[in-house]
Amino acid sequence: EILLIAMLDYAQEQFEITKTWGLPTVYTTDPVPGMESENWRALNTNGQKGCRGLEKGMTLPEIQQLYGLKAGRKLIPEAIAGAVKNWKEHGILPKEIEVKPLTVERILGAMLDYAHQQFEKTGKWVLPTEDTTDPVLGMVGETWKSLNKNGHNGGRGLAKGMTLPEIQRVYGLKTGLRTVIPDEIEVAVWNWKKHGLLPHKKTDKPTENSLSLPSFPQP
Repeated sequence: EILLIAMLDYAQEQFEITKTWGLPTVYTTDPVPGMESENWRALNTNGQKGCRGLEKGMTLPEIQQLYGLKAGRKLIPEAIAGAVKNWKEHGILPKEIEVKPLTVERILGAMLDYAHQQFEKTGKWVLPTEDTTDPVLGMVGETWKSLNKNGHNGGRGLAKGMTLPEIQRVYGLKTGLRTVIPDEIEVAVWNWKKHGLLPHKKTDKPTENSLSLPSFPQP
C-alpha cells in the first residue's frame, strides 16, 4: 500500500509536468515521493528479491498490473487517472484485481468488442492477433498477447492450443489461421452488440435465435 500510494503521487507529479499519466519503471532512479532516501530502482530490486517486508516477486510492474494500472507492458492512462483522483480526493486506493478463470466465451465477447472498436476507428473489420499488445476491453490487466499465451499453454482454465487464431477459426471468423472473414465478423458483432448472442462453432447447427444483420454505418 505504501508503494502504491507513492506511485500515485509520482503519477500526479508526472502529469503536472508532462500532461501524460506515467508510472515509475524498473529503471527509474528518481527519489520516491514521501521516501526521499529511496529510489524506484532500489525498491524494485527489493520487491524482486523479497526484501524489506515485500513478498518475493512483488516488483513495480507486478504491483501496477495487480492493481489494474497496467496491462502487460502497457500503461492504462484512464485507470491511472481514476486511481489518482480517488486517492487525492477521497483517500481511496485501487483494489487488487480479481483474476478470473478464462473461458472461450469471455475471450470471444472481448474479441467482438475489439472488432467493433476498430471498425469505428478505421472502417475495417479486424481481430486481435497473437502479437496484439493492446489491453483487453473488460479484462483489466490483460493483453491479447497474454491471453494468446495462456491459450497456447493451456493456462487459466483454457484448453491447451486454444489460441486467439484458433478461437477465431473455430467460430467462423477466420479462414485457416490467417485470413479474417469481414462479413462474418460484422454479423457476429451485430448479434453480440444488439442481442448478446455469440457466434456458434462451425460444427454447430444454427438455432432459431440466430440473427441476420443490417450493415453497420461506415465511420
